[in-house]
Amino acid sequence: MPEVRDGAGAKDGHHPCRPEEDDTELRDMRRRFWIGAALTMPVFIVAMAHLVPAWRHAEWAVSEVSRWGQFLLSTPVVLWAGGRSSCAAGVRCGTEA
Repeated sequence: MPEVRDGAGAKDGHHPCRPEEDDTELRDMRRRFWIGAALTMPVFIVAMAHLVPAWRHAEWAVSEVSRWGQFLLSTPVVLWAGGRSSCAAGVRCGTEA
């Protein structure tokens, strides 16, 4: 069996036999992931505040404003950041799976 070696240009990440790949979708998904993660962290902290003894009865953690804040931060995560995953699964994207 012949030995397979990388040709010229393989060191800089470009392989002469492979066409250049368009990574716009990857960059878009990565951006959606990080923005979704940033919006999720405050929701996670407030939702788990009852587990921290010092915050167990904190007004900011159990108030109506807190619930609305969690809703407002979670909505773009579900609809925008996770929307493409739902569409890929065929969930409510105008077509039936």
